Amino acid sequence: MKGTVSLEKDGKTVLIKDLSIQDEILYQFLQEVEEDKRLDRLVSAVRIGAVGLRRIAVGEEVDFVEKGFNSLLSKFEKMFDP
Repeated sequence: MKGTVSLEKDGKTVLIKDLSIQDEILYQFLQEVEEDKRLDRLVSAVRIGAVGLRRIAVGEEVDFVEKGFNSLLSKFEKMFDP
């Protein structure tokens, strides 16, 4: 994996430059949707992952995060279901 991640001073913008990720699971996850929807799907995955990791970091139950993740993933998949 390579690239740089910068945080803008507006408190909400993440700038990713020259990001390259070699990961089969991520590749397959993004391959399942049309090319013009991949950015939205990637952003949703990052957001869901960040929420899950934050919950784990503050001591929440892994089961709670897993159920929430599955619920969000199910809703997310329904949004892109043709």
